[in-house]
Amino acid sequence: MRKNSEARECSLTISVELDEVTARQVMEAIGVELVDGRETEPRTELKIDYRKSTLYLTIHTRDLSSLRASLNSYVRWLNLAIESARLSTKQFPSGGEEQGAKDNEQAQNTE
Repeated sequence: MRKNSEARECSLTISVELDEVTARQVMEAIGVELVDGRETEPRTELKIDYRKSTLYLTIHTRDLSSLRASLNSYVRWLNLAIESARLSTKQFPSGGEEQGAKDNEQAQNTE
């Protein structure tokens, strides 16, 4: 069996339907891994965007094994960010974290 000495560039785009607030929160959470819109790993380029309620994650790598590794990492991070956003929405259902913190402060002041 002969190995191909040329690595092929690979790209993959994932789209995830979320509510608009969760999509923004997830994009911000994963976006911290980016520098000037690009992932800090030199063999991988990541672009993340959301439009309305759809989050788009595009991974571009130099070879298939890098794509697989990046995909595994980003799917885990994506799942973690979605679950965290959902938990924060359950904890602060009246308008997000800022409103929830104000509500908690008001409740403490009335005791």
